[in-house]
Amino acid sequence: DLHFFHKKICQVCPRPWAQEENEQKLVELWNSQVLPGDTVWHLGDFFFLNNNAKGVETALSVIEQLNGNIRCLLGNHDASDFFKALQKRSNKIVSVDRHVEIKIGEGKAKKKLVMNHYPMFTFNQSHRGAIMIHGHEHGRIHAPGKVIDVGLDGSFERLGEWRFWTEQDILEYAAGL
Repeated sequence: DLHFFHKKICQVCPRPWAQEENEQKLVELWNSQVLPGDTVWHLGDFFFLNNNAKGVETALSVIEQLNGNIRCLLGNHDASDFFKALQKRSNKIVSVDRHVEIKIGEGKAKKKLVMNHYPMFTFNQSHRGAIMIHGHEHGRIHAPGKVIDVGLDGSFERLGEWRFWTEQDILEYAAGL
C-alpha cells in the first residue's frame, strides 16, 4: 500500500517524512532494500492515479526507477486494465493478480504463503500452519492467527523500523504468532 501520488497519505498514515517527500522517500527506501534481480510482491494500492494515459505514464516514470521484478496484486485503488497497460509497457511488472499462493522457506521450515490485498481470517491451509499476508489496513489491525499486515505503514511497529518485509521477516514474525 505505497499509495504513490496519494496527496494525503502521510497525513492518513504515520510516515516519518513530509508529504512532498513521499515519492522520493519511497523510491529511496525501495532501492535500499531491493537489488535489480530481486522479486518484489506488491500487495495492492501501488499508485493513486487516474486510470488514463497520463496516469500510466506517471506510474511508469516511478516503476523505471525501482529495482527488481515486480509482481502486483490488485488493491481497492487498482484498476486491472491500468496494471495490464503497465505490464505491457514495462518488463519490470512480471505479473498482475488478485490472489496468489506460493511456498516460502526451506526444507521442514517451508510454508504455504497466501497473499491478497485484503486480510482473510480463514484461508487455504490455515489449519496446517499456512501464513496469510495482506496490505490494505496500513498497520491498523492485528488479525488473529498467522495473518500479517505486511504493509509499509505497520512496519515500524512490527519490525522496529521503516522498511519492507522480507521472506525471512515473514517466517520469523509468523513463528511468534
